[in-house]
Amino acid sequence: MNIREFGKAVSAVVLTPMTPTAGLAATATAPAHLYNWAVQFARAQGRCSPELLSRALGCTPQIASSLNARLFAQGVLAAPNAIGVARTATPAVRSALISPKVILERHQKLRSNLETFDTAVETLVEGDAPSD
Repeated sequence: MNIREFGKAVSAVVLTPMTPTAGLAATATAPAHLYNWAVQFARAQGRCSPELLSRALGCTPQIASSLNARLFAQGVLAAPNAIGVARTATPAVRSALISPKVILERHQKLRSNLETFDTAVETLVEGDAPSD
């Protein structure tokens, strides 16, 4: 083997696209009714992962992975974070995306606004009271 034949062999190996034949045979397709349940589950929880789907729907991990991929492809889920949990694009309950800390901060702000409003109303009422 001379240097030209060696170069051709190396370039052929490098340039040949890798085809995952084992992955294609192991792909599981999910029934249509499970997809509908997965959409409702993801929207109700506000988050989704294959592990959560597998536990909630009682299906195999392969079917849960295909459901998760389909939810992502259809735009139901946003991109997953570092640990593989994806947030829903349109949650059923808006507070599903709000942390308890943010809820507490908003509650305190609302409470202070109500106190300011009560003080303003008392001032107006006292100013409008008929004087004797």
